[in-house]
Amino acid sequence: MVVRLEYYDVDVVELQPIPPNLIAIEGLPDIGLVGVISSFHLIEKMHMKPVAYFKSVVMPPIQSVKMGIIQEPMAVYSDGKLLIITSEVPVPTSIVKNLSRTIADWLYEKRVSFVVSINGYPTQRRIEIQKPEVVGVSNSEKGVEILKEKGIKPLEEGFLAGIFAELLSLLKDRNIDAYAIIAESFPTYPDPGAAASALEALSKLLDMKIDIQELLEKGDEIRLNLKDLSAKATQNKMETIPSMYR
Repeated sequence: MVVRLEYYDVDVVELQPIPPNLIAIEGLPDIGLVGVISSFHLIEKMHMKPVAYFKSVVMPPIQSVKMGIIQEPMAVYSDGKLLIITSEVPVPTSIVKNLSRTIADWLYEKRVSFVVSINGYPTQRRIEIQKPEVVGVSNSEKGVEILKEKGIKPLEEGFLAGIFAELLSLLKDRNIDAYAIIAESFPTYPDPGAAASALEALSKLLDMKIDIQELLEKGDEIRLNLKDLSAKATQNKMETIPSMYR
């Protein structure tokens, strides 16, 4: 039975009943698409099925197509243990607050166990970094201690921005424990290597095995290609600069 719920100009359409006590993963588009890449890697490897989707009049008029059938680009997937929220299209800035409130209220109603947001943060020297560093954030002191126990370095200080920052605050208001896993990432390129590091941290947090080999290989390929491209661009630039003296 399909159930349509309305929140803050955003509809949640449930395709099937969703049991309580699931662990929710938020992987919406962000820096390096770390959350999106991580989400779809989990969805594929764990054979997850769509269980719900989000709709709003301010979302881009885009539909994804798989096997000839249209599918909603902002969807929720599950395997009965995890509940993954992700999107194949960017989230418009105008809807960030309403979408955050919708997700927070909906997860509260679904009585999830806790929430983990997967994100990237830009670093200009990413091309030189073989294994991106990961830091963690929580919306509670207990959560910070859990991060430390699991071997995830807490972010000591700084600022968070975007939908995951809003979501962590709203979940705290609703007494839902939440974490953010944030990996060093390319500022402007999709970063499978950063996603691999983020999923490695997620595996520690959830005490579950996640195969990241495919992401590591893709990440190394992209990084080395960009490094080679950067070196060639620098060489070409030097060759075109005329000498002052002969």
